[in-house]
Amino acid sequence: MAFLDAEVDFWGVDFPSMTDSEKEASRVLLQCSSCKAREMVEQSDLESDVYLVNEGIVRSCKRAVLTIWKRAAEIATAARSDGNDDAGREERSGAR
Repeated sequence: MAFLDAEVDFWGVDFPSMTDSEKEASRVLLQCSSCKAREMVEQSDLESDVYLVNEGIVRSCKRAVLTIWKRAAEIATAARSDGNDDAGREERSGAR
């Protein structure tokens, strides 16, 4: 369950803010399956769960509207196992 209003005090408990290490752990590099654009995003717990179940997440893309996004490292690994190392070279060179 998620509340849209962050001010709702459902439990009556003050939960601590996320630490810097927790925030960093929620950041992930995603790649658009259509245009190959990459973005570093902070995923919520809900987004992380959806990603784990579906092996991708639907996100808005500036070039391709709504597309499936996957973790960039997973795309590079899949490309190398298919014999296509272009994604791996791009990732290592830092090109976008």
